[in-house]
Amino acid sequence: MSYAKKVLKCYYTGSGSDKEYHVVIEADPAGTGFNVYGLNGPRGRARTKQHKTTSPVSLPVAESIFSEVVEEKRKKGYTTRPAGTPFGGISFSDAEISGAAPANPEPLTPLVPQAWFDTVDEAEFDNLLDDDDFVAQELVAGQRILVEVTAGRVRGVDVSSGSTSALPAALTAELQSVVPGFVLDGLYDASTSRFAVLDGYRVSTTAPSTDGAAAPFAKRMSMLVGQITKGKGKHVEVVQPHLDEDKGILACALQDNGRKQMMLRKLHSSYETGVVPRGTATVIVHNF
Repeated sequence: MSYAKKVLKCYYTGSGSDKEYHVVIEADPAGTGFNVYGLNGPRGRARTKQHKTTSPVSLPVAESIFSEVVEEKRKKGYTTRPAGTPFGGISFSDAEISGAAPANPEPLTPLVPQAWFDTVDEAEFDNLLDDDDFVAQELVAGQRILVEVTAGRVRGVDVSSGSTSALPAALTAELQSVVPGFVLDGLYDASTSRFAVLDGYRVSTTAPSTDGAAAPFAKRMSMLVGQITKGKGKHVEVVQPHLDEDKGILACALQDNGRKQMMLRKLHSSYETGVVPRGTATVIVHNF
């Protein structure tokens, strides 16, 4: 989506204060990109402009900076609720967007998540632990998202809500450096700006059977481990799969440390999207 201007109004009322902060993305008049700035001051009075970019940037970069500024304000207790009760939460849907989109906007590749199913009981879990066709992964803290990484854009899609959002600039830059041309499936922790990759595939039109979503999980994971480990970044990590007896060791370790979940994934399956019958599920989440 493109636009001329986007404004998110945040408020803080507490400790004798009644303040508002507007986070703004605005198209540069010269048509060379977008500027990001904040407007800070007492509610309903003149506000001071605080520049967040020194020169126009692309819209994806502007969205990332915008999200970082909003996150800073959220941590300080600002909210998008007009009452301004500290730490009342931020709703990005409250942003005011103006300006027409271009006649031929850039198409967005649909991102469809793979279905995750819960185990039925301990017996099923034990059977999967003993099944050599399944590997285990730790489920770290975070919200499940799909991330599409291209040279010009990094787009995150919340799997539970389907909403699209920008990621912090540092994470975006690292993803573009480490895994360009991939769609990633994992857990994003907004408090640390870390993204733990559980699965993913290369977007390829030349060799989809060996390089893309149709490749078996073992092949996809091998590519991801190679790319992400080589990058040695600070914000992106890959969750290694555990095989054979290591699955049981992982399960015990997680329970001993008070962890609540782990994942079991079929080693030779493709990235299956859409409606998948539970009996043929290739991704199982077990709740301890």
